[in-house]
Amino acid sequence: MLVRDQEIFSEFGEVVEFQSAQHRDDVELFRAQIVRKVFSPHVHDGYVIGVVERGVERFHWRGAERYATSTDLVFINPDQVHTGEAAERSGVLYRNIFVATDAMKQIVGCTVYFPEPVVSDPVLGQRLKLALDTLAMATEPLAYDSIMEALIFDIAARHGRGFQDDTPDLMHGFPGMSRMIEYIDANIGNTLRVEELADIANLSRFHFIRRFRKMTGVTPIAFVQARRTSMAKTLLRKGGNPSSIALITGFADQSHLTRWLKACYGVTPRVYKGKR
Repeated sequence: MLVRDQEIFSEFGEVVEFQSAQHRDDVELFRAQIVRKVFSPHVHDGYVIGVVERGVERFHWRGAERYATSTDLVFINPDQVHTGEAAERSGVLYRNIFVATDAMKQIVGCTVYFPEPVVSDPVLGQRLKLALDTLAMATEPLAYDSIMEALIFDIAARHGRGFQDDTPDLMHGFPGMSRMIEYIDANIGNTLRVEELADIANLSRFHFIRRFRKMTGVTPIAFVQARRTSMAKTLLRKGGNPSSIALITGFADQSHLTRWLKACYGVTPRVYKGKR
């Protein structure tokens, strides 16, 4: 198989699984079977396209609770803060495909924005489930890329909106968010203050915090922490050293990074890096 995988079992029999093809690091498959696990607020540096196989998924998105069942598709745009958990005591089994921003643009031909986080589409949902099964067992790079790219193109064409602008603020729901993300990334290892971000948005501290939380569902500091954790995950995917990455991305030490990575993504730095 082209795909390497790693499973992490919790004490409650829950499973979190990441899979990635050896020939590319801009696409990742994800599977979660959870009952009690709650993924803390986090972001991804690319797109999330998901489908529920069993149960009901619940997640917070822009300050509201959203629910997805087996007939729905789930969409999370880059850097949109969200959570994840089972909505019922019986748990939930769901699968995602993560597509890097540049990869999505190459496949579709423009920047894509998915306006709704949950859309009912049983036909494409079933196709996504079958494609994820096929991708997990693919033995040829050409077959993997052909199936994945055709699927992503069709999903984006039906449910996404295209923009020529590389970083539309509509993607994030907050004017000036693109500039703020650039600033956060450039200063990710430093202690950031709300006043710095408010200045970028040309708002007072008070109005900035209120508006930011209304549009994103989290505080500015919570977003910075989510961005730190996402960047650390990206660097781990590229083979970086966990202790060095912790310092680069603003964590106190590797154990601090480990706690956040496990809370947000269900995996430790050692295990996640080891899957590559």
